[in-house]
Amino acid sequence: MSKFFDGLGDDLSDIINSPVKGADAKAPPATYAPKDFSEPCPKCKGRGRFVSYSGRDVGPCYACKGEGKKTFKSSSADRAKNREQAAARATAKKADALLTFAAEQPAAWDWIQENALKPVPFAFAVSMMEDIAKYGSLSQGKLDAIHRMIAREEARKEAREAAAAERKASAPSIDVMKIETAFAVAREKASRPGQLGTFTKPLKLTAPNKVTLSFFPGSIGSQWEGMLFVKAEDGRKLGYIKGGKLFARRENTNEENAAILAAAADPETAVVAYAKAFSRCGVCGHQLLNDVSIARGIGPICAEKFGW
Repeated sequence: MSKFFDGLGDDLSDIINSPVKGADAKAPPATYAPKDFSEPCPKCKGRGRFVSYSGRDVGPCYACKGEGKKTFKSSSADRAKNREQAAARATAKKADALLTFAAEQPAAWDWIQENALKPVPFAFAVSMMEDIAKYGSLSQGKLDAIHRMIAREEARKEAREAAAAERKASAPSIDVMKIETAFAVAREKASRPGQLGTFTKPLKLTAPNKVTLSFFPGSIGSQWEGMLFVKAEDGRKLGYIKGGKLFARRENTNEENAAILAAAADPETAVVAYAKAFSRCGVCGHQLLNDVSIARGIGPICAEKFGW
């Protein structure tokens, strides 16, 4: 049996009697001591007690559990910075969602944007914009509702355009060359050095059917340039004349529409009729005391301004 262990290189007694080597001692792991960021409780202002507006002590502060302070894992500056970063990430996420939706659904996005950004926003469009920012898309039902509204608005627009075209085609033709010439002369004379500027007073005319009207031109450089507006004696708007067409209001009487056509065709006769009816100048409204001015229907100064 001893022969069996002869091949082993170590003597058992040597191993037993050899000194035992201790394990290398490792340094203990460093312990992390969390920082204590304590701040006075904003609810009770560090008192730990909640005091009502009348000064009565209600009891322990519910926010800090009566400790008078609140402990956080980070400083207030770091928390504020984290909130700003989170808000920036949320804003960027919403912007990405809106851009993606706009690229995928351009017609729906244009409708949402147009109606949500009106001076008086459409509540449904605002809610759709909020849903896109929150979820990144809209359900198929909501998309179908938007497309139905788009189709309805397009149909209404086509109907309005057709009605406007029909109204324009059916509008009676009217010759206002004499009135426009009179206003052009008045403007030209009023713009001369030493004058008061652009002449804008209305021209008051009385038609043969005894209906009195006021004609006044649209302002130069405005969207109403080239238009003549007509008002009744009581100040009601009767319509406007543009491009040789009379666009009268639906509420007008037949007598009022006939008076507009007659007065525009012969304004000089109509201004005389106004002067004889009211003894006032058909331009400035001043009372006419001179028989010649009454016969002319206009005072000498206004007649000179209008080239009559």
